[in-house]
Amino acid sequence: MVICPGFNDAAERLARAAFMAVSFDFPGAPMLRDLEIVMAALMRGEWRVVPSALGLLGYATGGAIAVQRAATDTQIRALVTWGGSPDVVSAGRVRAPWLIVQDAQDERAFELALNATVDWFAKHLA
Repeated sequence: MVICPGFNDAAERLARAAFMAVSFDFPGAPMLRDLEIVMAALMRGEWRVVPSALGLLGYATGGAIAVQRAATDTQIRALVTWGGSPDVVSAGRVRAPWLIVQDAQDERAFELALNATVDWFAKHLA
């Protein structure tokens, strides 16, 4: 599981659900190249694990970046975006099952969205 940018609540929840989660922050403005570097390192086994199934979670502006990656990467088997506004062309090319979370600002909606995120990945990456 790759999470961009860092989204500690989701990373912790996914780790507790037995997912290996890599979470990172963009060094400046979010760029697709930053995500590509992290994904390449993961697939090379630089963290001593190579995923058998790959999920991608994009948060806020990282959601648009995650959609761009998912539109071109057939290894991504599940996508979740929290906010962000992907371009229509990239969105139309995504083939992975995709959960879109919008406006989870109050505590109850946030918890429900976190649970739905974990369930989505469990269903599509099992």
